[in-house]
Amino acid sequence: MTCSKPAIAFLLCVFISFSAYSKAIEANAYIVFNDDSKVEGKIIVGSKTDNEVKFKFLDGKKKVTYTPEKVKAYGYEAIIEDSDGRSTKKWIHYERMEMEEAPKIFSDNIVFVEREVLGECSLFSYYVEQRSNYDVPVAQHYYLRTAEGELIKLDENNYTRMLKDFFAGYTAMAEQIGKKQFKYTNILRMVRDYNYWAQNKHEATTYKVSPENFDGHVNN
Repeated sequence: MTCSKPAIAFLLCVFISFSAYSKAIEANAYIVFNDDSKVEGKIIVGSKTDNEVKFKFLDGKKKVTYTPEKVKAYGYEAIIEDSDGRSTKKWIHYERMEMEEAPKIFSDNIVFVEREVLGECSLFSYYVEQRSNYDVPVAQHYYLRTAEGELIKLDENNYTRMLKDFFAGYTAMAEQIGKKQFKYTNILRMVRDYNYWAQNKHEATTYKVSPENFDGHVNN
């Protein structure tokens, strides 16, 4: 008996979700509720898409599940390993948003979205399961939020045009977008560098790298 590609893709997604859940660990965390009250404690860290839909907070001996219905933001402290194999701590932050599509089958589209960068321009990573794609079962999508609150979806087809326009004031960067080291895979670094310029206002024709990009986490 053979399995069709859709069936393989479905089983792969289930396996990835199950594996991620089985390896879940406890982490220091904070929660911001709808009334802006904040609590600190520990959560159970799940997979990328699980974390977007809900999370489990450790309340004494109980595990309390929270969803975007009652929580507007949360974050947890993760252990990140850099390209040299060195481990360091990093806080992962999530904000509640309404997205165009749900991250998981049967889930809602009001979700927690991972915030990669906070600043003049904030960058978010949104992960969506692709059960019909056995090569890439979970897709990552970048979203840029401007200082005015506008949310812009970036993909490999529009990022050059969108970023050239948005980063126009920082000519040293805008002129390089789309070229080597300024591709779609370099968006995280570029947003950090733009925010560094926006905050410090050094000469717009001089490219300077944000100190955040020397933290051992960004290699692209």
